Amino acid sequence: MLDVLFKLLKFCTVLPNEEAKQRNPDPLKALTLSLHRRIEVEAQLLDDYDVFLIGFAGCHREAFPEAVKSHDDARRLYAKLVRFVLLKIAREVKQKGEDYLISMSNLTAIEKTLQFYVPAGILPYMDSGVGQPLEKRSTLVKFWQRIEDPEICRKELHEAMECIFTLGDANKSLMFVVNTKLIADIIAANEQLLHFGETCLEKRYESFIYDVVHRSHLIAQFLTLIGGFGIGDRRYPAPQWLQLSIGTKLSLVLAGENGLVFLFGAFDDIGGETFWTNYTTLSRVAMLLATCPRSKKPKEYYVDVTKQFLSLMKMPHWANHLAMLFALFIDQGAKRFRAIMDVLFVDRLFGPFERLVESSVGFIKSDEGGYWNFDFDESVNLLHVWLGALPRMTEIPFLERLQKAFLTLAVMYNTASSDSPLKQHLEVILRRIVRASGAIEAQAECLLSQAVRAAKQNRILLVAPKKKKMVEELDSEEVKQEFTYDVSLDVAEDPDALRTRITAILALLETFPKEEMRKLVMELLRRAVKRWRALDERETASSRFVTTVDDTETEKITAQYVMGAIVELYLSDNEELEGESMLCVVDVCDVILSAVCSKLADRFERKRRLDLAIEEAEEVAVDTRSVELAIGVIGGVVFAARSDPELMKSLENITSTMKRLIRIVESNSKHCPQELKLLSGSVGTLVESMEGINPSSQSTVPSGDSSKPSTSTEDELELCLRDLDDPTEAVRGHSLIMLARWMRQRTPEVIDRMDPDLIYQKILTQLSDADSYVFLASIGALAELAFWQTEPYLGKVVEVFAEEREGDESLMLRCKLGEALGKVFRQLGDFAPAYFSKMVGVLLHLTTKGDELTKSSALAALADLIIACRGRRFDKDINEIIFCIDRLLLVEKSSLVRRSAVGLLRAVLASCHYNIFEALPNNLRDIRRSLSTLWKTDRDEVVRLHAELALIEIKEAIKTQVNILEESGPRRILI
Repeated sequence: MLDVLFKLLKFCTVLPNEEAKQRNPDPLKALTLSLHRRIEVEAQLLDDYDVFLIGFAGCHREAFPEAVKSHDDARRLYAKLVRFVLLKIAREVKQKGEDYLISMSNLTAIEKTLQFYVPAGILPYMDSGVGQPLEKRSTLVKFWQRIEDPEICRKELHEAMECIFTLGDANKSLMFVVNTKLIADIIAANEQLLHFGETCLEKRYESFIYDVVHRSHLIAQFLTLIGGFGIGDRRYPAPQWLQLSIGTKLSLVLAGENGLVFLFGAFDDIGGETFWTNYTTLSRVAMLLATCPRSKKPKEYYVDVTKQFLSLMKMPHWANHLAMLFALFIDQGAKRFRAIMDVLFVDRLFGPFERLVESSVGFIKSDEGGYWNFDFDESVNLLHVWLGALPRMTEIPFLERLQKAFLTLAVMYNTASSDSPLKQHLEVILRRIVRASGAIEAQAECLLSQAVRAAKQNRILLVAPKKKKMVEELDSEEVKQEFTYDVSLDVAEDPDALRTRITAILALLETFPKEEMRKLVMELLRRAVKRWRALDERETASSRFVTTVDDTETEKITAQYVMGAIVELYLSDNEELEGESMLCVVDVCDVILSAVCSKLADRFERKRRLDLAIEEAEEVAVDTRSVELAIGVIGGVVFAARSDPELMKSLENITSTMKRLIRIVESNSKHCPQELKLLSGSVGTLVESMEGINPSSQSTVPSGDSSKPSTSTEDELELCLRDLDDPTEAVRGHSLIMLARWMRQRTPEVIDRMDPDLIYQKILTQLSDADSYVFLASIGALAELAFWQTEPYLGKVVEVFAEEREGDESLMLRCKLGEALGKVFRQLGDFAPAYFSKMVGVLLHLTTKGDELTKSSALAALADLIIACRGRRFDKDINEIIFCIDRLLLVEKSSLVRRSAVGLLRAVLASCHYNIFEALPNNLRDIRRSLSTLWKTDRDEVVRLHAELALIEIKEAIKTQVNILEESGPRRILI
């Protein structure tokens, strides 16, 4: 029987020779009649054939040829006869069993028959745009008319799918043919049936596409059918209902295990060579991946797709292909699910560096690679792929975190060997961070801010070539993983960290293109000089208990160091400066001359008041050299400015500054050194030579300090106390600073005659002053008094801190006072536990209500107190403290308060490092669980970082306790 059926397949696609020679206006009619006559010859098929004809045509065998000739459209009749043959083959093969082998010639015949059957039995019954049209299958056919009757379409498609599914289920060989040749047709036909409301075959359809078809092939067919991302080159667009249905199924496939691997495999197969570099197409793909399907929970979907992407980026093949798509996906993720990206991507990139700079606890150091591990290796590689693939003008997400890691990466770049791939990749990363800041002005400000930050942390990460073992034994079964970067990483305390980091920044600057580097260097020099000048004018009042916003002295030294380094880089450039660079030079000279003018005016005023001038000769020499440098540079600029009107106009301001210098020197000729007098004459000559330039404003010589001069005969303490009633803020602030200084230094001539109660009352009257200078000075003086006379003034200061008042002034007072109290507790050291029970209730109470600043201040003060106690005296209150922290982390929305709460928890853990089991016997497990949750899910990167550090602290504390227990146990001695 099977041999007969396989022979019939030839007549399904080819006419006999004698019939092929005849002219056939309708080839399908001729094929139908030919196949009918061939079936009539086979006696063993006639009974089934008669039943079949009566069932669908309503006629006997003898009348069927006339019915075919009289029918306008032979496609339906042809498809019915082919379906009869295919179903008979399926039944006969299935009876032979799964192991039955079909010859290649017979499989080829079935495949060819299906290629004829699909256009006749499936394509005419689908909507326009559904499936692959016949003109794509054949170059001869340009139009294939559709059947408009929906009921006929539904019935014919149902029978066609029944036939194909039955054929595929009959044998593995037949399923292979169906699976490789008819996937797109099966999807299109079944989607059309579902659109008609026909669901009888839905389970068989879903079982086929999800269980039988390889997912890469399935995704490729999905994309081809809907013309996704420009794939398929469709004449008619797919209807919306088809795009929605297939889009939903596509999202389900992507959300499955390794869904992205199969998607990208499909893109590799059908996208072509230019697909992975097509920015527009990849942007659409990134948007698709960042859109959660309706059937999935957003958080689960985003976590899964991000993890899959990051896993693929570890593989070199995919990393090269997916670089641009990965960068675009990160950009979309930052907009749509930033919290998840913060945890899974950003923390993964920067977490290892941030933790190692903070502490090496929890890291394993090897002899060959130091602290370098796969976390560091993967972080740098991902950064390089991500930032290297982004177009230059594209805005970079997570720029703040990148800038925080800039100095660490810059030092690593500068210490890496010149031929190291790590150095080359870090160069790309660092330059991209600088350029992402914006225009040249913003880039210079970014670099200057990084230089200012350079002095605030002494720990640096150093890179060296990986050390090689002379002899290394390898296990034959062990597969050794290789690093992308063959380097060694170490962490060190560098006392000269400022120089190291600024040298690294300058080394990076030299890698920029020449013209870009020159503009950046000049703008950086201008901003450094202006920053130095602004800091020089700022009046500093340092206090160990009151923290100001900036460390002025360190910032000033940093600005000076940057100026010196930039000048060296500037002098090494022998090319002629352009007009824009000259404008920067003029600004720098103007700032230098302004600084000299202010210093001279202040020095001469002190001379008139008979004040002592410390190291006057050295200061005069510095000022003289500064003026010489400035007028020398200005002279060169003036020469070049004669042919440049814009540059000539820019000299107006500096002319005004130069005239101010001349007036200051002339009005103080009695106190002015001879060198400055001579320079003043040179400046006057230069001003006269600047023809056509009129200063826009006339500067006047400062009139001097309006405060009353002090005399050596007057008692300093009485004068200081009297000055506290002066209406001038500067006088009162200075008096408070002097009081704090005397109390801190315990000055013998003054401290013995101080009345603490009088001073306390005087300081209290200044706490409400609106001027920030007086306010901060009074906080510092009050803290010094509380530290000097702890009884009873420390308790009184706490009462002032706890007192509830209305208004912003009260809020500022409580915040700064709380900060100062915390530092007082730290300074008390071993005496702090004596005050713990008095302070803890007040501080805990303040965390339950009020502004976020008050809560944060109270938490910080309590953390300082606990650190000072070093695990003592807070065992009775530990449950209340832990409850307070849990409550704040659970309900508090303010990032400031949450950070302070985690900081308090770290303080608790650090203070009882050596007795953690005794101090936290019942809370340790719950604390660790809470910290783990914060580390994995919190939105704030600072909270996550400190939670991770706290978990490491717990681990190390437990290890310490276990080691103590093991060492205290009995020792076994083997003799």
